[in-house]
Amino acid sequence: MPSKKIRFLILGLILLSLSGCTRFVYNYADWLISWHVGGYIDFTRSQQRVFDDFVDEQLAWHRKQELPRYSTYLESLYNELQQPMTPQQVELRFDESLDFWQAIFIKAMPEMNDIFLQLSDQQVDDFIAKLSIEQKELERDHKKRSAEKNIKIRSKNMEKGLKRFIGKLNDGQRKQIDQWSRATSGIFASSIEQRKNWQQQINITFREHRGNSQLFSKEATQLFIYPDSYWDDAYMQRIEKNRQITFILFSDIQQSLTAKQHKKLNKTLKGYLKDLRILHQR
Repeated sequence: MPSKKIRFLILGLILLSLSGCTRFVYNYADWLISWHVGGYIDFTRSQQRVFDDFVDEQLAWHRKQELPRYSTYLESLYNELQQPMTPQQVELRFDESLDFWQAIFIKAMPEMNDIFLQLSDQQVDDFIAKLSIEQKELERDHKKRSAEKNIKIRSKNMEKGLKRFIGKLNDGQRKQIDQWSRATSGIFASSIEQRKNWQQQINITFREHRGNSQLFSKEATQLFIYPDSYWDDAYMQRIEKNRQITFILFSDIQQSLTAKQHKKLNKTLKGYLKDLRILHQR
């Protein structure tokens, strides 16, 4: 659930575009968001106009209010990365980035709830049916893959993500990633189960509580902004354990950077800062 947590609506693609950090993607974010949401909800023409206006408003707010915050964050991170970072420092920076993500949903949810409340029963049925299809696909894929295959996929994805920032990894760094993947494995089945519980609450909220706008808005906000409130204690503990192992990995990788990798990282972050400043000025 964390990697495909269905906070799929609203402005998730904004942060996704910044992680790829291309001005082109950000400038077409309105189209991308509509396309992405359209995969779950088939709006009527009037609903689509309301949604498009909402997206435009959110993008304008994001460009004006949030991009400067990202710049400040990246400038501070850039300076911090010039020295070895401890796992505790990595955790602090990670939690700051989650605050940015959460701010988007906190800003958007009141209007998004109004849009949800205007959906017809058929649109709700279709929406929930698509979530169910996704759930079944996740369960099927999990059953098809061995534990070792999942470990390799996780390692590959981590290496791919790091490569974008620091370039090609060396054998020692790849070994660290393999150890991390093995230490944090075995949670995918639990993630699927937690997502199933979350989806069941979506079903209740959207099918039974839309007649009470106040209750619906409260529950929908909780579902999309704080989905971890539906996780059980055992799963929360495993997530926290994996978080700490991941912070140690990032700290170890950062401290093992070669001069070439460090130069690549600095160049990448400076490029992001440049893009953010240009986007904010438009």
